[in-house]
This record gives sequence, structure tokens and C-alpha cells, in this order.
Amino acid sequence: MENKQNNSEMKIRLEKQITNDMLVQLFEGSLYGGSNYWYMIKSKYREEKWYDKEGLCFSEKLAEALLADELQLEIVDIETEEFLGFINKENFLKGFLLCAEYDHEITDRLLYDVIDADDADVLLQFVVMGEVVYG
Repeated sequence: MENKQNNSEMKIRLEKQITNDMLVQLFEGSLYGGSNYWYMIKSKYREEKWYDKEGLCFSEKLAEALLADELQLEIVDIETEEFLGFINKENFLKGFLLCAEYDHEITDRLLYDVIDADDADVLLQFVVMGEVVYG
């Protein structure tokens, strides 16, 4: 933890690790519920090396691939098939910070393992598009 103090302000920086379980919750909440009204995966992910892992559900495979920086999923609009963005490690980190600025309670709930489908949807929109576009 880092503390900096000026005459009129105090800043605190906290670090928290994003775990595989947190990402599994994010993907399960968004891809199977919260976001399924707007997204479609365009990538041929079944051909990717990370997809071949036995004994893992799709969300677990995504989480492991994201943490290993092996994930590059192309996401399109479910109705128009217009390109929306990618799910990858770089976009996740950017989207997480944007979401924290938008509503830190959403990212807090992910970090404390209590994220729901609505929170997961908002966070996934920040990851894919850098903003909330749908609902």
C-alpha cells in the first residue's frame, strides 16, 4: 500500500489480484446471462490451443487463457454482426479500469466474488467496447 499526502489531498493505492475464479464468475455471469442479448463470438475459438483443455467448462477455459495472455476473442453484435471489439488481456485491463471509474462498486463486487449477471454485463461491455452501449 502506498500513501502520498499533499496539503489538500491524500491518495491511497491498493493492489488486489484478479484470480481465475473471479474471471470464471465474470464469464459465467456475462456470457451465459447478462450479455447474451448483445454479443456473439465471431472467433473460431474451437481451433485455438487453449480450447483443447479437457475437463474444463468454457468459462474456465476462457479465464485460464485470459490470465495466460492467450485469449483473443472477436466479439460482434448478435443482430447485425458488426464488429464490437476483442476480449483479450489488454482490453480486460483497460475495461476494468474504465468500469472502476464508471462505478467502482461493480469492480469491487468482482474482486470480492459477489458479481452478478448485470455487473458482469457492464464490465464485459467496458472490456469489449470501452463503454456501456447496451441496456
